[in-house]
Amino acid sequence: VGGIPEIIADGETGLLVEPEDSRALADAMVRLLDDAQLAERMGTAGRNAVLKKFNYQDYFRSYHAMVHKVCDG
Repeated sequence: VGGIPEIIADGETGLLVEPEDSRALADAMVRLLDDAQLAERMGTAGRNAVLKKFNYQDYFRSYHAMVHKVCDG
């Protein structure tokens, strides 16, 4: 839904299912419940991806540069 596929790599950092497909959602949940190693691996990969893509230092630098561009431009 929305930008989720841009954040989640299906099968690597999570499992994607089609919107409103309750059967696929249930199957994905059962898959993770049945395979603790898969759930752990995806959880770790997802956390690492978020820390890499959305860290506050990069956000602050981008925001700071934008403010200076607007104020100085």
